[in-house]
Amino acid sequence: MRIFELSLFGFTLAPTYYGLMYILGFLYGLWAIKKTGKYSEKQRETLFFYIFLGVILWGRIWYVLFYNFWEFLGDPLDIFKVWEGGMSFHGGFLWVALAVFFYAQKQKIDFWKLSDDIALIIPVGLFFWRIGNYLNKELLGFAYTGPFAVETQAGSFFPSPLVEALLEWVFIFFVLQYISKKQTFSGQLASMFLI
Repeated sequence: MRIFELSLFGFTLAPTYYGLMYILGFLYGLWAIKKTGKYSEKQRETLFFYIFLGVILWGRIWYVLFYNFWEFLGDPLDIFKVWEGGMSFHGGFLWVALAVFFYAQKQKIDFWKLSDDIALIIPVGLFFWRIGNYLNKELLGFAYTGPFAVETQAGSFFPSPLVEALLEWVFIFFVLQYISKKQTFSGQLASMFLI
């Protein structure tokens, strides 16, 4: 769903709520990793460039190859049409894990400690992205007419992205924050996030 649309000189600018949520998630991540005080500005910028590429490129590639493969074969240029939607958490997550591993090796940073720092950030990013799903009226649940129901052309649906946003942010975020106060080994927070 577009926030606004502006046409100038034959070029149309039409930012979406989903895109805005991605930006907010990445800005939070940059702020949170800076707040740890463990990484230089150059390290933070490089790390988040890798993470950004992983989330955007591999999230899109995974979606197209695994959820939209036959349409991709019909028109391979569909892979570049990110404005039409279609991102996969699984593809983005896999690439980000690999990127963080190789980045930690290159920078001689403890991979597990870095993974713990990132695990504390991910739930907030997921919260923003699920709010984007809700605003875009996608990934909805069963037919429903109660509070916060989402009206679409196909009918009224349960707002499952809101439930996911609350569970991913409120529940996972606070559980990880609690565990971080009692952490006994590197990689514990990343492991708990995966569980």
